[in-house]
Amino acid sequence: MGLSAAEACSLAGFDGLSGGDAASADAAIGPVLGDGGSDASARGPDARPATLFCDDHPQAVYCNDFDRGALSTSGWFMENTGSVSLVQDDARSAPSALLTNIGPSPTPSTAGLVKPLAGTFSTLSVAWSLRLSVTGEDVASLARIRLGARRIQLVAEADAFHTQEVVENDGGPSHVTNRPAFASALAPTWTRVGILIDIPGKRSVLTIDGKEAENVALASDWTPGSGYVELGLTFAAFATGTIEARLDDVLVTSP
Repeated sequence: MGLSAAEACSLAGFDGLSGGDAASADAAIGPVLGDGGSDASARGPDARPATLFCDDHPQAVYCNDFDRGALSTSGWFMENTGSVSLVQDDARSAPSALLTNIGPSPTPSTAGLVKPLAGTFSTLSVAWSLRLSVTGEDVASLARIRLGARRIQLVAEADAFHTQEVVENDGGPSHVTNRPAFASALAPTWTRVGILIDIPGKRSVLTIDGKEAENVALASDWTPGSGYVELGLTFAAFATGTIEARLDDVLVTSP
């Protein structure tokens, strides 16, 4: 039986599950690169570009195209059945993509990329290429974008996707506001996903392949804060299915 969207909010958080200092992962994979230039989603998935994705975005807060060599042992979160690896057989932009995978488990499982962002942000835009394959009816969290004590997270269910607005309380349970489902399940093909948190504009925006899927008012008590990006997978306990997510061309900017 699949879990309800409300139960998804109790999924184990990604915080504290990385293998070490995320900054060392940047050094191992490549420099922190980013904003401006062309979007790799416009390139053919099998084409080897003259320049890599992050070379086109030198001003980003953070950029990772997974094309800079072997993964380091830090900057990733993995627990129980979760695994993370670098693959070359199906990258959105050649030569490589990040493969995250989770299988059935009686306890929460996680796999993915974690990136703390230095500084204080009032706006944060996170875009990444995603190819998702789900077997079963379980709920999985695909992304958590946090500013200060609040975050927006993207949740996948068997037949729909939706976002949640979450307030994290130190020492207590988080408060979750579920938003209506915005689309049917994504096909297992490469899709460009974007999440914008705009505190001055009091809104969050979700885009799918460049088209606005959701534009929702933020709660009135959002305040600028430090940023934290988690992309990958989290399954709740007693998940019965398997889920695989390929990630590529992660771009974080502060418009």
